[in-house]
Amino acid sequence: MTHLVKPGDERRSRETRRAQDDILSAAARVYAECGVEGTTVRRIAEEAGYTPAALYSYFEGKEQIFDGLVHRMRQSLLDTFDVRLPANLDFAHQLEFLLIRQLELLQGQWQACMVFFLLRAMKPHDDACVDAAPHAGFAALPRRLSLWLEQAGAERALAVPCDEAAYLLVGLTIAMFRRWLQDRGAQPLVDVAPRIVHLFLYGAAAPPRSTS
Repeated sequence: MTHLVKPGDERRSRETRRAQDDILSAAARVYAECGVEGTTVRRIAEEAGYTPAALYSYFEGKEQIFDGLVHRMRQSLLDTFDVRLPANLDFAHQLEFLLIRQLELLQGQWQACMVFFLLRAMKPHDDACVDAAPHAGFAALPRRLSLWLEQAGAERALAVPCDEAAYLLVGLTIAMFRRWLQDRGAQPLVDVAPRIVHLFLYGAAAPPRSTS
């Protein structure tokens, strides 16, 4: 038996998703400004333009908001792997193209990205839950990156397995993002994409000088 969705139900569903998204965006700003301990439901509600009572009609509490924010940011990063690449790119340029998309996301949603760092501080063993839920936990990102590297033919360019390379690349990207935050965004974050690719493929050592 087919169940028809009434127009009013669909409209309410869209309004609910929009309200939840607004609340999560407000929560990202509050977490970035106040940290975990200083963030309260009342402060998030004020930032989002709701009363605390109204906010509870969309989220059960602070922890659910935190988890929702992490899920939204993680899913946005995972989605970058599915964007079609320009044709005829070699591996290095495929990687740079992917990094540019991800760095644009990090720069545009840097406050939400900070929640990942908070998550690692609060839940250092979060990766353990990935075995039970493939898209849960921070480890979903390097695992998806490892698959992307395999599909891009990275094994021909790398001296280590793709799963190890994925963790190395994630670490480099996070390090550059942290430095960008410390420099207060002195330059566009996407500008470091070529540097990340170079460090990832060739390391930090300068070419040896000729002795002749």
